[in-house]
Amino acid sequence: MTIAFFDLDRTLVRKDSSELFAFALARRGLVHPWQGAKFLWGGAQYKLGIKSRADMQVLGFATYRGATVAALAAALRDVWEPCVVPGLSAGTMERLTQHQERGDRLVIVSASPRFVVAPAREILGVEGFGTTMEVVDGRLTGRVQGEILEGAEKAKVVARLCAESGVDPADCWAYSDSILDRAFLESVGRPVAVGPDASLAALAAERDWPVLGHEGGGRPL
Repeated sequence: MTIAFFDLDRTLVRKDSSELFAFALARRGLVHPWQGAKFLWGGAQYKLGIKSRADMQVLGFATYRGATVAALAAALRDVWEPCVVPGLSAGTMERLTQHQERGDRLVIVSASPRFVVAPAREILGVEGFGTTMEVVDGRLTGRVQGEILEGAEKAKVVARLCAESGVDPADCWAYSDSILDRAFLESVGRPVAVGPDASLAALAAERDWPVLGHEGGGRPL
């Protein structure tokens, strides 16, 4: 047995998952109004290069302030089919299916909150790990508890699961789109760049890592 690890945003789905379901959650009153407005403005600044990806993560987490995890989890299950499925990456889903057919263990490791990853676990039949958010008096504060699950933190998950399962990381796969996940990709023997950003594309070319497109029809495993 081997393990295939998948990033979520811009890897399993073609864009940041929050972009796919944000308005659906807002209509249900599960997005903090002021923080939601700041996130939209931040998105425009991000496209202009003013805000960083890390800035957008902080703004995105803050939009959940005041909601309960149970309400968000239920809503995300409801909106997965209409909002998220159309945004799934055809190329990555092809690979995920191939891994399933081989009997590989499938794990999503995402910087997105755990409750965002939960529907993917249930609907796609995979395991999943996400960033833990702080809860006070039963409601989310909009802040992260611990570290954002990205890069080196994802590599720790890989190392732990491999050790627990007796699997050699050299036999495992990892899929991601971002240079921020370099440590994650380097933690396995079979890294794959998915629709990579410029920095990751350069690293993939240097290391001769395979590059997977979102459109599908790529090389089989």
